Amino acid sequence: MVCLMEYDSVKTKVQSIVDEISRRILHAEYNLGERLPSERDMANSFNVSRDTVRQAYNILEQTGLLKRVRGSGTHISTELRGHSEPITAVAFVFPDFCDKFGMKFILALEESLTKRGTMLVLKLSKNPRDDDNILLDLMQKGVNNFIIWPSGYTELSSVCYRLRALGANIVFFDRVLPEGYADFVGINNQDAVTVLLDHAKNRAIQDFTFLSLEEIVGDSTENRKLAFIEWCENNKFKYDVYQSLNKKMNQNCVKGMLKKHSGKKCRRAYVCVNDLTTLQLIDIEPSLEYIYSIDGLVAGNIPGIITLKQPLEEMANKAVELIFAQQELGNKWKARQVILKGELIESH
Repeated sequence: MVCLMEYDSVKTKVQSIVDEISRRILHAEYNLGERLPSERDMANSFNVSRDTVRQAYNILEQTGLLKRVRGSGTHISTELRGHSEPITAVAFVFPDFCDKFGMKFILALEESLTKRGTMLVLKLSKNPRDDDNILLDLMQKGVNNFIIWPSGYTELSSVCYRLRALGANIVFFDRVLPEGYADFVGINNQDAVTVLLDHAKNRAIQDFTFLSLEEIVGDSTENRKLAFIEWCENNKFKYDVYQSLNKKMNQNCVKGMLKKHSGKKCRRAYVCVNDLTTLQLIDIEPSLEYIYSIDGLVAGNIPGIITLKQPLEEMANKAVELIFAQQELGNKWKARQVILKGELIESH
């Protein structure tokens, strides 16, 4: 009995060292590629035996997180790979601005994962700067697969890069395009904006306004704006762009825009970056005509809205497929993008 208790005590110490090294990597206290302290120095810092540290290093080496090179010491791996263990749960981490668009995606995710016998874990991020703590907490509870709807927080990319090195499978959805450390599922923004503007052009509209009234900025917002500007300039149409990053400023922004447009006889199309902006615009000025939106949830509810509906069910299925593909590919995994087209919907 005494020997068994001593063994359990050593095992607990080994795991605590494994967890602490993992935590330091995720929080950038240790950088990828960095050489770790020697077994002796690490043992002194944790007040354990060298054998305990050696066991912890062996575990981390077996998972691919550490690499040992004779004569060079023990280094944190820089290899980005898929996590090959069986998938029992997938976490969806999403920001607190989640609306009907996000809820529809969540329901589609749950359906897709249920068909695979996999549990969906929902984690609301009330403060984007806590994302790293949320992800580490989930990993320590045995969750190694993440679908993330980014808020636009600039530090998330470095956090997820380290998370990948720790052995996570990651897919980004909708807002921020990852660079090599995760897969991505999103709408074809160039096509979406072009479809909407071509529709307006066919209605003999010659003046255009792009609107983004949201505090969160991501790649999708910027890509839609740039696609809008490019289309207007190629077609030699007049245009302007309005962006407000503060909810308190939105009303003044819209009123100033409408004052500028007042008295002009030409018809003008208002192209909203998403449904959230569309609803804010209508709330401020419900009499506007020729409003175009991207997301698709306002279609059928508000007369006169032309919207590009995002294929949320297909996006959810693709996100799940990518997670399982990462698990199957393991060390052969390379980042992929799945870019889908939407459907034009006219309200009546």
